[in-house]
Amino acid sequence: MVAEAKSTRALGWSAGLRSLSSVVGVCDPDSAASWRRARSASQRPTTGLKSASRLLVLSMSFALAASAASAVAQDDATEDPADAAAAAEAPAAPPAPVVTDPAALAVLETKPTTPAERIQALLVLIKLKQAAAGRPIAAELVAAQPDDAAWSQLVAEFGPGAFIKIALEPGLEPEGRQLADLALGAVDRLARDPARLEQAVRDLSDAQPAVRQTAVAQLRRSGLTAAAPLLRALADPARDSERPEIRSMLVHLGPVADAPLISALSAADARLQVDVADVLGQIGASAALPALIPLALSDATDPNVRTAARQAIERIAGPVPTRPAGAAYLYRQALASYRGDLPLEINVENQAMLWSWNSAQNQPEAQPYLPAVARTQRTLELARQALALDPSLSAAASLYWAALIERDAHTAGLDQPLPAGPKGARELLAQRTPAELSQLLADCLAERRTIAAAAIARQLGETGSAAILSASGTRPAPLVAAAGDADRRVRFAALGAIIQLAPLQSFAGASEIPRALEYFIGSLGSRGAVVAAPRSAEAARLAGLLAQAGFEPQIATDKRGLFQHASQMSDCEVVLIDVRLTGAAEAIAELRRDPRTAELPVAIVAPPEHDERAHDLARHDSLSAVWIRPLTRAGVDGQLASLSERLAVAGIVPQSPALRFEEAAAALDWLAALLQSRTRIYDLRALTDVVERALHVPQLAVRAATVLGELPSPQAQLALVEAASLEVSSLEPRQAAAEAFAESVARFGILLTTSEMRRQYERYNASEFKDQATQELLAGVLDTLERGRAPLAGRERLAN
Repeated sequence: MVAEAKSTRALGWSAGLRSLSSVVGVCDPDSAASWRRARSASQRPTTGLKSASRLLVLSMSFALAASAASAVAQDDATEDPADAAAAAEAPAAPPAPVVTDPAALAVLETKPTTPAERIQALLVLIKLKQAAAGRPIAAELVAAQPDDAAWSQLVAEFGPGAFIKIALEPGLEPEGRQLADLALGAVDRLARDPARLEQAVRDLSDAQPAVRQTAVAQLRRSGLTAAAPLLRALADPARDSERPEIRSMLVHLGPVADAPLISALSAADARLQVDVADVLGQIGASAALPALIPLALSDATDPNVRTAARQAIERIAGPVPTRPAGAAYLYRQALASYRGDLPLEINVENQAMLWSWNSAQNQPEAQPYLPAVARTQRTLELARQALALDPSLSAAASLYWAALIERDAHTAGLDQPLPAGPKGARELLAQRTPAELSQLLADCLAERRTIAAAAIARQLGETGSAAILSASGTRPAPLVAAAGDADRRVRFAALGAIIQLAPLQSFAGASEIPRALEYFIGSLGSRGAVVAAPRSAEAARLAGLLAQAGFEPQIATDKRGLFQHASQMSDCEVVLIDVRLTGAAEAIAELRRDPRTAELPVAIVAPPEHDERAHDLARHDSLSAVWIRPLTRAGVDGQLASLSERLAVAGIVPQSPALRFEEAAAALDWLAALLQSRTRIYDLRALTDVVERALHVPQLAVRAATVLGELPSPQAQLALVEAASLEVSSLEPRQAAAEAFAESVARFGILLTTSEMRRQYERYNASEFKDQATQELLAGVLDTLERGRAPLAGRERLAN
């Protein structure tokens, strides 16, 4: 074997070793098996895990000409602090083992010296399961420091899959990973080097076939990165002679260049638009149809561009549609985008990339957006194009407005006012009449475009009038209907708008306002949950696990108790239902019928033997998910994370406990304003209970005391004197309760019973050894009683 290996070196070491590799069977680096192995290995908790993962993404981007190359390279160029810390803590690399395997010894005795020989040797040793014997070879190649061109040549010769294998082979750590990082990083730098790409574009028109072939190969390897210099050259009038070769190269790039090519259709250069339409038609880019159809059907399009667009459509999809059919197609595409059914290009930082044409630089460019913003941005453009073809398409108009509003709402924050600015949604909404806004609100409610509905409701509060509340006659106006909507944000925005409009006359649906106020005031800023199981022990066990996760759960053992807790708990974030609960399906249906619980996520908890039954229950409800009966806190955490992902897909963004607290405070202020206005439109007395509960929440106590002072109720006065006398509370809310009680007595007289008043005198008489502040506060309560001429007040006090 040794003699054979030495003889091969005389003929050419690489050729001889490749013969040896064919005997031991080195795997195809781009095979599916290699990919699965690479993915599996990338998930192992080894030193340098993040770097290996980046390496994997980067190398596969070369093999597939993926579009994320630049983002990966940027990540690769910056040392991750976590990687650095892991490297610092990692133990020293083990010494290379003594090699005894004859085949491995034969490889080592060939003494590879060139970079290609060393890579081939490493691949053979990996196949022989003697990778550790190659660590010195890998170290020598790293130490030799080949330049980027040499590394690129190696990757071209062996393929990126070979370097994945080297990087993820444990026996070659750490030298193998270092080697692969250097090689693939060099290829990426060369592939993205602007000067090399520009030269390659020029070389497409070179007189020598070999130069042209090299340029084509380099541009194809660069993939998406090559699109910008190619299109920039195509747009340059001074390079007309190169246009045929450039167009041909763009066709060679194929679908990877769809996005930048489509962006070029919006350029002001008609000649460029014609060329790009022709290329897209040759590629068969169905993704370009939404951009080609407006060009093909609009009267404002340049005739040459219109012809090119029509020809491209015929190549891609067949006959060119009529204007109404084209508008309907664009509307369907806009709707699909809004619903998230059209894929987005997502980079490694979970940002969506949208391409546009930079007219100043005559080239396409990609901008990162939050995925939700990218969806609405694309929806906005598609709906606008549909309306341009058919202005009477009301569904497209409604979708256009919803997308415009939601784009700005996502940018500012879903629970924040729309940002001000020219041509923004806030300014454009202010230009619409209240009647138009009401109709738009009705459309958004019907289509469940809740983010836009909430923004429109707030706008109606700012620019509308009370007349819109009764404009629908006996049916609740859209703004009133929104106050009872299932979506919490919509309900809150509509409630605030109605309070702001301050109607002087009753209107259809006015009874919804006290119910909405009660709902929001009831929030305590906690993370509520309801657990329902047929056996109290199981319900208590699940509740205990949720409590460990930070929830404050309520327990029910039947569907009636389940609904009662869920509907009365403003802070409820999740409902857990044991699949064995009697009437579980009816319980879920009841939750969905009530606006207060319609959008609560439901976890159907099932032991493994009841898994199929649980899936049957969840199948028809998009907000229900199956939980395999959790036994530990970790199990609950994992399934809560899965449920959150399900909500995100459904477009539901839960509000934080802190925000719910802010809403409770605002609702108390609104209730106080209604009471002070002496309006008779609403019956607000039933809110005493919920306000009394808020009186014992420190952050809400002062506001709640103010509201109770405005309620003409014996219960309200009693709650105030009890709160004023509660020594375990801090002084400020107690003083607020005493002041509110004084205002209540001044307005409504004393509504307390004799025994309740006598108790206040007893408290004062027992306060002899209390602190001065407490004595003064209790004395102030008695002064209020005396001013109200309460019976026994003077005698009781003098007698003591």
